[in-house]
Amino acid sequence: MNQETGTFKSYLTGFLLSILLTLVAYFIVVEQVFSSRILIYIIIGLGIIQMFIQLLFFLHLGQEPKPYWNCQLFIFMITILLILIIGSLWIMENLRYNVMPNM
Repeated sequence: MNQETGTFKSYLTGFLLSILLTLVAYFIVVEQVFSSRILIYIIIGLGIIQMFIQLLFFLHLGQEPKPYWNCQLFIFMITILLILIIGSLWIMENLRYNVMPNM
């Protein structure tokens, strides 16, 4: 087991990294540093990096002696989340196509 798991230093590091990524995302949007298409990819990338930081520093995913069940639960959660997102986008596109056929 990692000695850094659950220490104040670990939580503070995760918190500061999360705040830093949030501020970077905020300022590149406010200052319009990149074009809109590139900006979308950068924001998504920063969000994914922040997700992994929070999984490691706050949820301690994969840092326990037997991480099998936590990883299984995480994979199940991602699967359900993808089903919800893809299903919602599919329904919205279907509604747009059927309600506003001229567009």
